[in-house]
Amino acid sequence: MVGRDGSILRANNSFARMLGYSVEELKTRTFRDLTHPDDLATNLSVLNKTLVGEADSYSIEKRYVRKDGGVVWASLTVGCVRTTDGGVDYFVSVVQDITDRKQAEARLAERNATTRSRRKVSPGLGPSRTIMLPKNCSCHRVVRSFMGCCPRARSRSHASIGARWCIRTICRGWTPSLQHAFSNGETEFVLEFRIFRHGEVRWIESRVLISYNELRTAGAKDRR
Repeated sequence: MVGRDGSILRANNSFARMLGYSVEELKTRTFRDLTHPDDLATNLSVLNKTLVGEADSYSIEKRYVRKDGGVVWASLTVGCVRTTDGGVDYFVSVVQDITDRKQAEARLAERNATTRSRRKVSPGLGPSRTIMLPKNCSCHRVVRSFMGCCPRARSRSHASIGARWCIRTICRGWTPSLQHAFSNGETEFVLEFRIFRHGEVRWIESRVLISYNELRTAGAKDRR
């Protein structure tokens, strides 16, 4: 139960455990104190509609801040109890923890974004994988194989050596194109080059997507 002023009038033990407070501690807080700052404006917007009589209830998804500073995603359903003159007496809220669902949705969205990026980089022409430059260097075993280094690294150090070898080999051909792309703020380019592998020459087509960090927008030519 929440008062017109946002104070917590009554809370059960489940809600207290969700946010890491005791029931008595919650009674000294308001819903504003518990709401994540980025979600407060949205919460107040729908709340005000009940205060002016435009609605008797609302449902939103929002974040709460736990006592220890952690964040909890919740589904909030609120109904108001009105006085005889039509004003709001107090609110009754039902809060359900949906943190696990939100985290799963975020992981799925990240995987989908990675998949879309890889499809754009590699439109189905031969073995292909994404290589990130320069800090998060990784090189898939398929790439290591057709670049001529060991595709089955037996340890993390071996995998790292293989990844660096592949990236050095590719970057010898990339450097002029990369410099041109960075100087012009380009986000994509295609490069064809040859490698010498096990006594034979192999042609490679490299489709490159560039992601600039926030410093790039201020004029710095950083990349990630």
